[in-house]
Amino acid sequence: MAEKVRGYLARITGIAAPANEPEKGEVESVAGASGKESRELSVEQAELEQAELLKTLESQHPQMRAALERVKISTEGIPSWEAVKAGLTPEVLDKALKMEQPTLLMVPPTTRQSKVEASNKNPAQGQKHDTYIYELKSNDLWNGGRAKTENRWRVAIAEGTEDVMPDPQITDGEKTNYQMAKAYVEKYAKDGLDVINDADTYLSLMLKALAEGKPVDPKSFTVLNAKNVAETSYLARGFWNGDLVNLDHTLPGDSNDRLRLRSLVWVDPQQA
Repeated sequence: MAEKVRGYLARITGIAAPANEPEKGEVESVAGASGKESRELSVEQAELEQAELLKTLESQHPQMRAALERVKISTEGIPSWEAVKAGLTPEVLDKALKMEQPTLLMVPPTTRQSKVEASNKNPAQGQKHDTYIYELKSNDLWNGGRAKTENRWRVAIAEGTEDVMPDPQITDGEKTNYQMAKAYVEKYAKDGLDVINDADTYLSLMLKALAEGKPVDPKSFTVLNAKNVAETSYLARGFWNGDLVNLDHTLPGDSNDRLRLRSLVWVDPQQA
């Protein structure tokens, strides 16, 4: 018995237990101290992870700016890194750490049409054709159902990995596109995450990805109106189609295992 207790205490505390079997109170005291130490280590680990993420996001700020400048989109009034950093609260960073590849996005206050035109006029390497678009004027498809786009810079951290991994409990071969889209919205919401739900935000991500030579969604597609789509309406989607950007639609009643959503958390820049 004594050997088992000593082995247990050594594993949870990293300290060898006394040779004689400890009293019950002694075991509880050591175990309690271990629990406190474990919590402190968890807090310290979380702080380290947030600090690393901050460094990554800081390096992405000039990259995002350069991606917009590459296609000649004005960066006048773009929030500075200091303003963005002030909005990166521990809560925001904690949510972003749930993503596979948190990516800082700066969404300019220009129309989605102008973003497409800028990309077409200044193609990246491998971008051989103009963006394919379907009913780009439709706010239900491309603006989250909102009548107008906010006339200000918007800042977010989004899932920036090339292709988002599917959740097998959602992408199960049985659900329709509509059902999968709504299930992914619910899944991310449980983690406190929003999703990309408009063309402007998606195009900002794609412009950054194209500038780096790694367009997003080469093997999958991102639904861009999952939050507001009706069961009988088209699902807007974006993806990289080999040598061009695609903004088109898919049917709600079909079932496509390439369907994904991209998680997102909004950032509120704080001006000094």
